[in-house]
Amino acid sequence: MPQQTYPNFRSMNKSGNGTEKNITGLPALLRNIEELNRDPALDDMIKRCRQIVEGEEKYVEESCTPLTPLQAHIVRETHEDSSVSQYSYMLSGEVGGCFLKNIAEIARAKRILEIGMFTGFSAVTFSETSNCEEMVCLDIDPDMEKFVRSRIQGTSVDSKIRIIVGAAQESLVKLKDEGKKFDLVYIDANKNGYLDYYKYIMDNGLLERTTGVILCDNILWSNTTMDQSTPGGKDLHEFVQFVLQDGRVEQMIIPISDGIFMIKSKVNN
Repeated sequence: MPQQTYPNFRSMNKSGNGTEKNITGLPALLRNIEELNRDPALDDMIKRCRQIVEGEEKYVEESCTPLTPLQAHIVRETHEDSSVSQYSYMLSGEVGGCFLKNIAEIARAKRILEIGMFTGFSAVTFSETSNCEEMVCLDIDPDMEKFVRSRIQGTSVDSKIRIIVGAAQESLVKLKDEGKKFDLVYIDANKNGYLDYYKYIMDNGLLERTTGVILCDNILWSNTTMDQSTPGGKDLHEFVQFVLQDGRVEQMIIPISDGIFMIKSKVNN
């Protein structure tokens, strides 16, 4: 199973019947406020806030390019397979997947590295982009390799995807020794490892020097990175602060899903 040093709030706050009880996200927080409110004068304002937040999320989702058949297959298999379904919240989602796809297309990424594969949704998303020639996925769990291989076997992306099982740091050393260099790197693994992965990639030439892009998922960590109110939030805040001081790159946080940190090599670096 996917191994995290500490759980995401989205997995911690499930009730017995599977309903979301995470009060760190704005939609859930507004629902909680609505339940606790005893002032009729506030009812309409709270309901309107919910309508705006939930309506915006729905509108954004409906505006995305539909999933490809293979993407939809991975999502369906993740939800239906009992060995991984309890971790289905870790999927990038339709909005996140659409964003990843478009960034890869804009960057014309031929060689893509992913740290933290899970059930292969993002790997498939990247592999199906028009310029992708090589997709290297690092994951610590051998069961995930079996899951993904069995779902992509015989598809158009099967030959593009290389899966390396083991500790990500050791796999990065292996890729460096092979002389690999990537146009795009996607990090979605243990949050206390983001900084070390970033440093190794940048310091050892694994990212294309002038055009390379790094995307880091869950950077807002259920709205706890900004105030460092969880161990994951503290680690991710430290990572963000380090990147902000790194003169080799330009960066910004995209506030979709659980936040994506986009880092780009400076052209004159």
